Amino acid sequence: MAAEFLKSEQIIVAAMQFIEKEGVAALTMRALGRELGVDPSVVYRHFVDKSDLLAALGSALLNEIDLAYAMSATSPRERLKLAVCEVRRVMQAKPVTGLILANSGNNPPGTQVEIVHWSVQQLREIGLTGVNLVVGYQILEGFVLGMTSYDISSQPNPLEVRRQWFRQAEIAEFDDISHSTDEIAAINEKAFQFGLNAILDKIELLAQQ
Repeated sequence: MAAEFLKSEQIIVAAMQFIEKEGVAALTMRALGRELGVDPSVVYRHFVDKSDLLAALGSALLNEIDLAYAMSATSPRERLKLAVCEVRRVMQAKPVTGLILANSGNNPPGTQVEIVHWSVQQLREIGLTGVNLVVGYQILEGFVLGMTSYDISSQPNPLEVRRQWFRQAEIAEFDDISHSTDEIAAINEKAFQFGLNAILDKIELLAQQ
């Protein structure tokens, strides 16, 4: 690959593929340069350091979130529910990058700000104002990032790690649903939907106060 034609987007794609395969700890500018077939200095021309590159990966993942389907729903509650599920889907598709996004700190990129504004508008349409609006947004964001992070951690086999934990807990009910990773995946999804619906129920109650 000719260095003079290397774009930031190409570096981000290569870095995302690298960390999904090798993990974040293995990512260095030198290792990424080897992956791209260029001198590491080429990578440094686009990104100051590894932290700068990781921040760009989080932003790139946000850009993969497609809210078109969520926007087509008729009620703000359903739009929020579909949007939260879309964020979860994107994070699950690229779990290592998803964990980077979930732990990206308090300096949100532009795309994240746009998503925040869109989400707040849905909460306003439900009827939330003032502190209740802030609480409603924060619990939704915390729920999707926290729950999904919990489910995609322990790479490369988070479902198997959870299955083994359930078996080792020596609780009859846990044992009953931990014979396969498919069962664990089903339980994870059921728990996620249960929690999301409970939060949305409470948000609608808050709007009535």
